[in-house]
Amino acid sequence: ATVDALALGFIAARLAFIGLYLSDKAALRSLVWTAGVAFCAALFFVR
Repeated sequence: ATVDALALGFIAARLAFIGLYLSDKAALRSLVWTAGVAFCAALFFVR
């Protein structure tokens, strides 16, 4: 269940990134990109 939640969080972050890119929101886009990287990195530490 944890892996599923992290994977869905990553997908949500990537979709939000696209929306923020299209609406030209640079600061929020960077924050969401960092969240996506954090979700991806967290997948390596889940059992």
